[in-house]
Amino acid sequence: MIKTIAIYLPQFYRTPENDEWWGEGFTEWTAVKNAIPLFEGHNQPRVPLDNRYYNLLEKPVMQWQAELARKYKIGGFCFYHYWFENGRRILEKPAENLLNWKDIDMPFCFSWANESWIRTWGNIHGGNAWAPIYEQRDDEGKGVLLRQSYGSQEEWKEHFDYLLPFFKDERYIKIDGKPIFIIYRPSLIPSYCRNDMFNLWKEKAVEAGFPGIYFIGQNCVEGNFAILDAKIDQEPKSYFSKMSYEGERWEKKGNVRTLSYDKLWEDFLGRRYGSEEKIFLGGVVDYDCTPRRGEKGNALIDVTREKFHIYFEKLVKKSIWMGNEYVFLNAWNEWGEGMYLEPDSSNGYAYLEAVKDVMDKYEDAILHEEETYTFINNIEAMYREELEKKDKRIVKFSGYFNLMSSWLTLKEQGKNLEEFFINKKVSRIAIYGVGVLGKHMLAELKNSKFVTVEYGIDRGAELEEFKVYNPQAELPKTQMVVVTAIFDFESIKNSLRARVDAPIISLEEIVDQLVRG
Repeated sequence: MIKTIAIYLPQFYRTPENDEWWGEGFTEWTAVKNAIPLFEGHNQPRVPLDNRYYNLLEKPVMQWQAELARKYKIGGFCFYHYWFENGRRILEKPAENLLNWKDIDMPFCFSWANESWIRTWGNIHGGNAWAPIYEQRDDEGKGVLLRQSYGSQEEWKEHFDYLLPFFKDERYIKIDGKPIFIIYRPSLIPSYCRNDMFNLWKEKAVEAGFPGIYFIGQNCVEGNFAILDAKIDQEPKSYFSKMSYEGERWEKKGNVRTLSYDKLWEDFLGRRYGSEEKIFLGGVVDYDCTPRRGEKGNALIDVTREKFHIYFEKLVKKSIWMGNEYVFLNAWNEWGEGMYLEPDSSNGYAYLEAVKDVMDKYEDAILHEEETYTFINNIEAMYREELEKKDKRIVKFSGYFNLMSSWLTLKEQGKNLEEFFINKKVSRIAIYGVGVLGKHMLAELKNSKFVTVEYGIDRGAELEEFKVYNPQAELPKTQMVVVTAIFDFESIKNSLRARVDAPIISLEEIVDQLVRG
């Protein structure tokens, strides 16, 4: 039997810390209510159905959530758990209340969100900045709000002793009798204490009558953590973290970076995993963190309830095929990041109904031979497509490496790009592709007395130096267009010919000609 576990955010009640940091009365709802649309068609603000801006300290609220989850086949909630330096806790009350409210039928487990909380300007590895659009910077204030550290054995014991009553609760989710405990970012725990701490907890769990603890890591699929029993490949966190260096994945709408819902899901479902590790799959309902981050946020686009139904069904079928007991969903109530199953004014109960429909079909399913054959063929096709994409990326980054190597050789020879344009008697140019390579080219030509970069051509970038045109727009006159893109130079060249009357050359060719003299 497979069950769905939804990620659960306990940020919907007032705390003294949030009052102090972000303003009196601040909760997640503050950001949600004040969200604004930042581009055409932007689905903001999100409004709970019947304006149900609840307070998680009220028992009827958690009773309602539990009944809703049970009705729509959500098998349990994964509460974010916060335990900081010196045992400092925050947002712990909903879980503690649930522990005392034994009459609420809400299966649950914990994910330790082991990141420091910082102000936007706080410079700390692994930090999690909260609600920057609300903060007023005070240079005398501290950037770090709550520091994550791991302490000594005594502190590990104190942490375990706090968790033990939850583990003992019959509603706490277990695998093979072991309470599940998820670590949000295992890589942030120093290796010298990670194994010792986890082993200590396993020993104490055995002393408490359990077979051990079932440790699961999030955001760590590519890492090597032998101490973990399993990992979760959870979206959209890992996908958006790659957007900074893989610009072809996203486009800018207004000032917000956006990503296709279909692209994320199709890539995610096409991933292949090694047989030596246990990997749970964690899908996403939707994603839009602009209520928290403003224009610095990211958002999925072209999201629909119908698409979610299709992709969630594929996720469940793949999880069954992988032999998994659970499938994770991001999220139950991450309203500030657009990830929620709870009913809203736009879609009502549609996303919950999709979950129920899929779980009604598959929670007790064993894929029949014919269905398994078809499904495996579909999965293999997605794997092949994903491998082809990876091969293209390898070729692309090999191209980057070769070009940068030649460019460095050029520098070692005492030459620069300006010489090429002087030789060609070209003093006015445009640059196609103002990403990493385009910006390096701009930097080199910035102080040139001969060459002027008049404009850029790029589908998403914006620069203060000059106007950047969409590749499909009519382009102003110039003397030459330099294409920095590594892939598809010929197709880019053919497309540009209809829009600009000037020679078109690749940066690779310029560098190569200069190196060869």
